[in-house]
Amino acid sequence: MTATFNALLKRAKRHAAYRRNLAQLNALNDATLRDLGLERSALDVLARKAAFEK
Repeated sequence: MTATFNALLKRAKRHAAYRRNLAQLNALNDATLRDLGLERSALDVLARKAAFEK
């Protein structure tokens, strides 16, 4: 039971990190994204990678 709970907790924390990352990336203006070499359409993928691929 605790293993299942721990797995759910870990997933919830990573999902919260994903949402936080996505919000921060979406807050950047287009000029800043361009300076970083990013396109707005790629932000979801970047936020997912940062949160889930650890």
